[in-house]
Amino acid sequence: MTQYFLPVLYSLIQIFLLGSIGFILRRHAHWNKDVFSSISLLLVKVTLPAMFITRMSSLNRSDLISGAFFPLYTFIVIGLSFLLSLFFARVFRIPKSSRKVYLALSSFGNAGYIPLALVDILMVTIPGFKEYFGSSLPYLYIGSFLLTYSPLLWSLGNSLVTGSTEKIRFKQFLTPPVLGILIGFTLCLLGSGPLINNYSLPFHYIHGGLKTLGSVTSPLILLVLGAMVGDLEFSKSFSKEDLKFALTPMFVRYLALPVSFLLLLKHVPFISNLAPAILLILFMEALIPPPANFSIMTKTAGRNEEETALSILATYGAYLFMFPLYLMIFLKIIQF
Repeated sequence: MTQYFLPVLYSLIQIFLLGSIGFILRRHAHWNKDVFSSISLLLVKVTLPAMFITRMSSLNRSDLISGAFFPLYTFIVIGLSFLLSLFFARVFRIPKSSRKVYLALSSFGNAGYIPLALVDILMVTIPGFKEYFGSSLPYLYIGSFLLTYSPLLWSLGNSLVTGSTEKIRFKQFLTPPVLGILIGFTLCLLGSGPLINNYSLPFHYIHGGLKTLGSVTSPLILLVLGAMVGDLEFSKSFSKEDLKFALTPMFVRYLALPVSFLLLLKHVPFISNLAPAILLILFMEALIPPPANFSIMTKTAGRNEEETALSILATYGAYLFMFPLYLMIFLKIIQF
């Protein structure tokens, strides 16, 4: 396992550096919050859709079949997370007044931003990573996961965090990243590959321009996440109950769920025989901190806002140490 240590460490350094820049600019250089709101808007509405369109349109039609089961995987991951969250809520005696927010923090992860940034960094840092897992398949599987995950987050997750009972309209699920995923799927099904690869046609250069635009997605993701963490505010001292609420979601996110996945991977042939890229994304989705925007949602709703901010700060800090450790174990199990 030691042969993975340096490449994984170098990946961690890149993640920490880019996230720290966003954190410092917001927290200590006092860059205006509107700057990062604009960057986030650019990310969501322009670069992220461009990245999904170019990555998925470059795939073969046969590749899409392998991503067809990811909606099912999404339900399994969230369902298992929710059951584990209910169990730990009883074990740690989380008060009923805080339990719904606790369940959201423990059940839902940052399923889009973080896996996308990690895949980009790992591909250029770990030798052979891109060849082993594929250059575009991980993006296909993340996109397929998000097609089911996003509606669940903005319906069930939003209801748990804010207490809202308002029905979410269908068009609210059609966010620019989701549209980018669907456009990429459609172009792939239409067989756009020969058009994209033909240097005599304008499609090749349009695709190249969009690909260049999409290539800035990962740095922007880490800058925005760092700024969001830097924007967290605390105005009170925390009680023992507050700390228990804030810290125990890590038992689900960083212990029960990833350990369960690794045990299944090691001992269940059906799981271990899945394609490497599928296993990679399932591993990443099983080991992920909560969405950082939960802090904004709880602040707006006036529910457990400071405890949620503390939980996000703690889980993102712990993730910098937990992910490299689990990644080395994962790579060893699959004999990378």
